[in-house]
Amino acid sequence: RRLRRTSLATAMPRDSNYYNASRIRQSLRYFVSGRLIGAIGTFAATVLVVRHLSIPDYGVFTTAIGSSIVFGLIFGLGIERLIPRYLSELRSRGEMRGVALLSWMFLLARTILLLPAFLLIYAYWDMIADLMRIDLDAAVYWGVIAYIGAFLIGKQSSDTLQVILSHRVAAFAFVVDSLARVAILAFFSWGGSLSLIEAL
Repeated sequence: RRLRRTSLATAMPRDSNYYNASRIRQSLRYFVSGRLIGAIGTFAATVLVVRHLSIPDYGVFTTAIGSSIVFGLIFGLGIERLIPRYLSELRSRGEMRGVALLSWMFLLARTILLLPAFLLIYAYWDMIADLMRIDLDAAVYWGVIAYIGAFLIGKQSSDTLQVILSHRVAAFAFVVDSLARVAILAFFSWGGSLSLIEAL
């Protein structure tokens, strides 16, 4: 245990200089390349979705994307701002146990705050269907709920990883996420069809 504490203290300096200018410059190329590949993967996934979905189904898909952004802002209560503020401060002091605890607390808070959003969508689901003039069944509802939850929790996990991991590892995670997303959509559309549920 003493050896572990010593190695941890050596790896994580207990001062505010952990995020210095030199480290930021070294990590910048990984951050930019990871974001670039992520953007390319998102574009490729969007092309697959647009190519295979009908106009009404694509309307539902874009509604799910817009809802995830809106609900993330309304029901997030500023968690995305607290993550880099407090997690980076704990990491710079080498308090990795505190980083882990706070990360899980933020994730639990995000999950709990999503419940009112899901109930709100459920309450107005029929009204949404009438406005879009499309038949929205229960399967589509759960698909939209799954997309919104996965998008927001995934985004928060990504923000957390950027704080507690090196940008090199975080960039690798961005690449894996983007390529996996495109590969899954390509697999579903291989036979020439891609349903709304599969896209979500």
